[in-house]
Amino acid sequence: MAGDFFTGKQAAREELERRRRSLTSEEVRVKGEEARKRLLALPFFRGVIASYAPQPFELEPPPGVLPRVVRGSRELVFHHVEGELERGVLGIATPSAAWKVAGKINVFVVPAVGLGLDGSRLGRGAGYYDATLVRHPSAIKVGFTFDCCVVDRLPMESWDVWMDWIVTESRAVEVT
Repeated sequence: MAGDFFTGKQAAREELERRRRSLTSEEVRVKGEEARKRLLALPFFRGVIASYAPQPFELEPPPGVLPRVVRGSRELVFHHVEGELERGVLGIATPSAAWKVAGKINVFVVPAVGLGLDGSRLGRGAGYYDATLVRHPSAIKVGFTFDCCVVDRLPMESWDVWMDWIVTESRAVEVT
């Protein structure tokens, strides 16, 4: 929550994971509906939208092209959904490698364990999104998480990518 500050990523990740996993499935569903409404109302939310297949403890984003991990790399490739998702490298629902690859992506909806009001983002620690986002500098990057996982700022490394917007169930904030 705003006012919190963590000096280490591991302590931040543990606390913020605890917060989001303490939400009931009903709270996740309701908060997800509110967050999606806020996201869809933003004027820049159009074009090719990079989304994700949520875990049960994550906000469900609006539909869009979905990521697939390229084995042996930190690369995420986004595909148009053409059928049933399969179990991916990380055990997450993922598109088939045979499906059409998305061209230029306009907006990335980025899942986050936590977000700082300064645009800092804490993911699950594998670095896939950071490695991918750096290759799309003109795309708008929207950190998407629960209010209980938003703090003033989070520790960042030189390779971490900052968010342009923060969207939760109660607010949409442009990072300035």
